[in-house]
Amino acid sequence: MGLKKVEWFWVYGFPLAVVRLLLFYGWIAVIFYPTYLWHQLRPLSIRQRIRMRRLCLRYGMWILGFRVRRSGMSVAQANSLEGALFVCNHRSWSDPMIALIYLNAIPVSKAEVRDYPVIGKGMEFAGILYLRRRVVASLKEVRHSIYEYLRKGGSILLFPEGTTYTGELTRTFKKGAFEEAARAGGKVCPMVIEYRDRHANYWDVRPLWKQFVLQCGKWRNPCAMWIGEPLESEDAQLLRTSAKRIIDQKIREMHHDPDRYFPS
Repeated sequence: MGLKKVEWFWVYGFPLAVVRLLLFYGWIAVIFYPTYLWHQLRPLSIRQRIRMRRLCLRYGMWILGFRVRRSGMSVAQANSLEGALFVCNHRSWSDPMIALIYLNAIPVSKAEVRDYPVIGKGMEFAGILYLRRRVVASLKEVRHSIYEYLRKGGSILLFPEGTTYTGELTRTFKKGAFEEAARAGGKVCPMVIEYRDRHANYWDVRPLWKQFVLQCGKWRNPCAMWIGEPLESEDAQLLRTSAKRIIDQKIREMHHDPDRYFPS
């Protein structure tokens, strides 16, 4: 990106991102707070709360400029699976929000998300497993919760790299959740979320505010989401290596033939 292009981006991109952020939080507040108050009077089921989350994110991410083209397994098929562990590559803060537009799954997230204004409370309301990284007790608790939720037929969304990655494919997948999925007799569904503009969307050491402006300061941010067929095995290592191989191959395909996978 040339110097003049960068300068012009910040002239229009920063104000656009700020306006979008205000509209996004306004939309979330309009949906979430009345629902939350109603829940205090007449408790809602987890399915009803997840529907609220999907409604918030569907239009909220549209407000932020994200345009998603889906491929692979249909959303109806994915949400009909019982005991499914959805595992996805991880590029930026926006990945789980895009995935949860469509999936009726409980996400596993770093504990810091709890402190995000409105978002943290909304995610907690609809169901989330918070993980305090490098805290052994938290790791054990989350692993047990994943096992119990899968065993009872619920679905989990997980980013097994553990953090965002800007490399061409994916980094090593952590094994814990795969072991719990194998133990619970569940299914592992590989997923991919990728962005047409890799420079703007791959998040490494940038501050969050700068990353947000780069992603939401453009008129449209085309991205692709693919859901693969479920993998079933009692061998956790086989599940882990197979999911990684499938995800890496799909990432290659997406960037080799972007017009097929990304919206124009």
